[in-house]
Amino acid sequence: MADWEAAFTCYCGKIFTHQSGLSNHQHHCSKSKRRLEGALSKAKDLWNEKEEARRLKRRRLEDAQATQQDAANRLASGSVPTMTNGVVPRPKTETPEDNQASVDVVTQPETKASAPLPPAQILNTASFPASDSAHFSDSGSPIRRVLHSPHNVFSLFRQYYAETFPSHDPEEEISEEDLSDIPPLSTRPPHAEHADFGPYPNESSFAMGEWFWNSSTQKSKENFRELIRIITAPNFKADDLRDTAWDRIDECLGGTAQESWNGEFMDAGWDKDEVEILVPFHRHTPSPGPKMFVAGHLYHRSIIAIMRERLAKADSAHFHFEPYELYWQPNTDQPPMHVYGELYTSPAFIDAHNELQCSPPEPGCNLQRVVVGLMFASDETHLTSFGDAHLWPAYMFFGNDSKYRRCKPSCHLCSHVAYFEKLLAGFDDFYISHTGRNGPGEKVSTFCRRESFHAQWKIILNEEFMEAYKHESLLTLPITKRRALPCPRCLIPKSLVYRMGMAQDRNQRTSLRRTDNPIRRRRVSTARSLIYKDNYAIDSAPVERQLKETSLVPITNAFSECLSDFDFDLFAMMVIDLMHEIEAGSWRSLFIHLLRILECIGEHLVWELNRRFRATPSFGRDTIRRFMNNISELKQLAARDWEDMLQCAIPVFDSLLPEPHNSRLMDLLFTFALWHGLAKLRLHTDATLDLMDQTTTSLGAKMREFQEKTCAQYPTRELRREANARARRTLAAAGKKKGKKMANATSSSTSNVRSSVESGILPSTETNKVPCSEVSEANQTSTPTTATTVPLTTTASPAPASSFLAKSTPRPKTLKLNTYKYHAMGDYVATIRRYGTTDSYSTEPSELEHRTPKTRYTRTSKKDYVKQLTRIERRQAWISRIREHLTPAVGREPQFPDKAMSPELKYHIGKTQNQPEHILQFLQRNAGDPALRNFLPNLKAHLFSRIQELQFPNDASGSTHSAFRSVSPTSAVNDSSTTSILIHKDRMYAHKIVRFNYTTYDIRRAQDVINPNTPHCNIMMLAPMGSEHNSRDDGPSYHRFLYARVLGIFHVNVVYAGVETTDYNPRRLDFLWVRWYQSEPYALPRGGRSNSCRLDRLSFPPISSEGAFGFVNPADVLRACHIIPAFVNGMRHPDGQGISKWARDHQDFKSYFVNRFVDRDMLMRYHWGMGIGHTYCHLKDAGLSQENSGLNSSPQGHEEERTEEEAVEEATGNVPEGYHSHVHDSDSDSSDGGELGLRDREIEDLGSDSGEPLDGEDDLSDDETFIEMHDMYG
Repeated sequence: MADWEAAFTCYCGKIFTHQSGLSNHQHHCSKSKRRLEGALSKAKDLWNEKEEARRLKRRRLEDAQATQQDAANRLASGSVPTMTNGVVPRPKTETPEDNQASVDVVTQPETKASAPLPPAQILNTASFPASDSAHFSDSGSPIRRVLHSPHNVFSLFRQYYAETFPSHDPEEEISEEDLSDIPPLSTRPPHAEHADFGPYPNESSFAMGEWFWNSSTQKSKENFRELIRIITAPNFKADDLRDTAWDRIDECLGGTAQESWNGEFMDAGWDKDEVEILVPFHRHTPSPGPKMFVAGHLYHRSIIAIMRERLAKADSAHFHFEPYELYWQPNTDQPPMHVYGELYTSPAFIDAHNELQCSPPEPGCNLQRVVVGLMFASDETHLTSFGDAHLWPAYMFFGNDSKYRRCKPSCHLCSHVAYFEKLLAGFDDFYISHTGRNGPGEKVSTFCRRESFHAQWKIILNEEFMEAYKHESLLTLPITKRRALPCPRCLIPKSLVYRMGMAQDRNQRTSLRRTDNPIRRRRVSTARSLIYKDNYAIDSAPVERQLKETSLVPITNAFSECLSDFDFDLFAMMVIDLMHEIEAGSWRSLFIHLLRILECIGEHLVWELNRRFRATPSFGRDTIRRFMNNISELKQLAARDWEDMLQCAIPVFDSLLPEPHNSRLMDLLFTFALWHGLAKLRLHTDATLDLMDQTTTSLGAKMREFQEKTCAQYPTRELRREANARARRTLAAAGKKKGKKMANATSSSTSNVRSSVESGILPSTETNKVPCSEVSEANQTSTPTTATTVPLTTTASPAPASSFLAKSTPRPKTLKLNTYKYHAMGDYVATIRRYGTTDSYSTEPSELEHRTPKTRYTRTSKKDYVKQLTRIERRQAWISRIREHLTPAVGREPQFPDKAMSPELKYHIGKTQNQPEHILQFLQRNAGDPALRNFLPNLKAHLFSRIQELQFPNDASGSTHSAFRSVSPTSAVNDSSTTSILIHKDRMYAHKIVRFNYTTYDIRRAQDVINPNTPHCNIMMLAPMGSEHNSRDDGPSYHRFLYARVLGIFHVNVVYAGVETTDYNPRRLDFLWVRWYQSEPYALPRGGRSNSCRLDRLSFPPISSEGAFGFVNPADVLRACHIIPAFVNGMRHPDGQGISKWARDHQDFKSYFVNRFVDRDMLMRYHWGMGIGHTYCHLKDAGLSQENSGLNSSPQGHEEERTEEEAVEEATGNVPEGYHSHVHDSDSDSSDGGELGLRDREIEDLGSDSGEPLDGEDDLSDDETFIEMHDMYG
């Protein structure tokens, strides 16, 4: 660069030849103005801070000296601060500052906790000035104490390491809607008459622009209704749209002309930089040595600017600045257990926070220092279903945001940092131009792709970022690709990865852990010196000697180069990836091998497998989706499909293999599903992690046993689709190689023709010729429109691809356990203990974010689309910022407040009375149906018990649990007590659906929808204590739940005419008419093994038996359950002719399985006492105890103290022994409606006796849900 270029260059990057040009430009350059404004503001702040520091310096020193003297006196006198609640503070990393800081433990005054976590005060700003009363050590670090918050209603409490409780608590104002996974209510845009709409001249134009840019490109009915709401709003004016300059506004929002309006907003716009790499040419090439090559152009954004933009958003109050440890103590007689969930409560985050607080502060700075957790994800995606348009985005999340908000695309918490560029298509030409005829081999291409990738990361990790990292602290968790040895976290050789779960494997993961130490960096540096200075080939022996021992690559890692001076270990970034490693990895491999075994036995078993998957019912809105017709074809399966297949695999594979292989497979599938469910828990405790640790040992043992004893018995071969895929790869590789030879031959022929023409000699026309169309087909390239000819040396035409595929023979194929994905399963427990649960750093949110650039791509012109994508991103971001700026002033209110979606209700049944049914006429029409035997007496008995509970709630003369009288399938009928029950007009009113809201194990609110006319008709309830349903001879409390199929949803208006009644007004009572399931022991097959790894089995009692049908109070229902037929036992009526219309028994199977793995909440209900949100099992008799739970053994001693079989039986049993204690008492309540202080649905006075709806809008959502389910199953 010339000297004058440096002298007359503006901050925005533009270059001028004269000073006058630069001066004129700077008068209106927005970047220069913002830079100058920022510099002046920073200088002013620095001056104020220095002045403040001078005033406070003396007082801080005096306070620190006084505190140290007081601590010394206490230590000299033997007085040690008392630890509250038996909690020992987390040990800190030894640093020089630790020896000078004193630690006290205090507790916060008791307050009522209504939120899931104890509340704190809200701080409105993102920067916090240090408290004047804070004490500092000689090094300038604040003296921290251990602070405990009070226990909340779930027995959770926080532990802070700070001087005082934080003044900023993002979780204090979390509402029940925020804690709910129920679809949110719809909202209408706010109205503002005097507000700033940015470049839009008025509100009407802004509303139209927002609708166009920030709504879906594939218009739906909801988008259409939104447009109708906009143009019919009273404040909408069509005349305001006439003179709107839409193109200029779009350019302004896209980042090209923002100076006139965005002064109050901080911009994190896009920059474009060239990516330059040095391409090595070894000593045997014509011109050896490195050559500079422009690998492409990188569009990227400043990480620091993105951070500032995030903290300036309206929802920055949700940003967590102060980390804390979360503990759970359901039983005060037991020590608290550590809870693992969010990243900002993880040990890794707290260690980074403590290290930052122990470091010396910046001179003259008295602001609070906080850690910002950065989480990167990067994966290439195709933008279209057809074509080669692709994008390689780099996403960034903030670990300070709650994972429940990060995973919601509607929160827009995923920032696009960069769009990586692959090697340009001209790279091959560049390489050939320096080597003559030889193109780059696979080794060179891979090396240059890696160089380009890290060169782009070095651009992103610019000086501004490095300055922030140096003076602050950033916790980075990127997701990167791996290379064998094979694990990126340890040095365990590939030949030993099959030992996953064994004691030796556990020890080696620690002793052979990878570290980014000077030795590793020196080896890489030496290898690069051999390549770039001594001109050795990349795969030469001298280079391999430096790298082969630890499977390194000769690439300077951008993170290691930029951050190694700050003790940053790049191998700590390599977190686990459950979606790709397990669901689409290890489980996928196991499932495919099971298909190979079934094909080996007989193809009819594959057909049976497909039939069973087709007959498996769905569950929830999208928890378990309907399986495709032929699942064995494995066509277009996403990770969620593989997850569904694992959760439903046990009933499907049952008895497809002969014994003892079937029992061995059932054990393996149960253990795999259990491990998978535990790995995906969104809230872990020490107890659940110990259980998962044991399950990991069990899974490894069962996988090895299955491989050695079952897989070895079947000579399995590739599936036909695998053989065809291998053949296509071979054909493509041959075509590519043939194409290169053709190019060389064509180049040589062209050269010969040119020389012949120059010499006056024409080439012969007698040469053999082949149409280019055939050559193109062989090379798998596009066919030209005209069939010209080229000279060839042979007339042989390659065979068609279809013929080649047909002749491909499946090769022998075995189940492999020496893969990285299988080995990675052993790292999950340690990773969760370090970084929190897997959903915090799952790749699912980043995969879901791919929808955003794919949607934006449809708005581009398809040419130079990366640049257009950056402008669309800014355009949508600015519109969202304008909306956020308007929202606090004008507010947003629900358009249709829908009680059906309210998470505070225990359940919801519509208020309509449009489907009345006269009970006597109903019984007459269905006379002879055994399902209706004693229908009316049993209904009145049920209603009488409900009314008795309402009138005498404190009466303890009945059963031990008030709900059990209505839940029990065998309730007695008392004619004398039911004569006082009068049903108004002898009518009952039918409803289509009922919604059940419940508290999940991780303290969220979720909703199940029950429709009797679909497979979503099964419910579960707590079983009565001491009944035959929850006890067995071989273990206490075996069946804790009752199961039923809902046949009808009704409500009646009841008048109670008892002697003690003074109110004879009719009252509404909701009830469910159900058909009960009965539990049955698992029939152990002949030659089978223990039934500890089995799902619960159910069946329907005979229809004519007493208690086969009954009535249930909806408030007693826990939630819906997933019931899967036991296909192996067949149907009860093979001819399809049942005996009851209402029971619908013509489709009954002889037995069923209860799928406890259908979701994580269901799984935790079968691990009694482990679900934090399941308060019904946390009563005084159900306290968790590590002593009797079987979970207190050391992970290192599993195989040293007992055999693998013993560990297997202990880890994979239904529930550890310690969790089977009786927990009910007379004061308890079976429902979980009080878990969040929520109210159950109360009996309401009747507003109308007619058949007209009581609330016309109340059932709108019910009707829509019914239509959706009808479309799904009808």
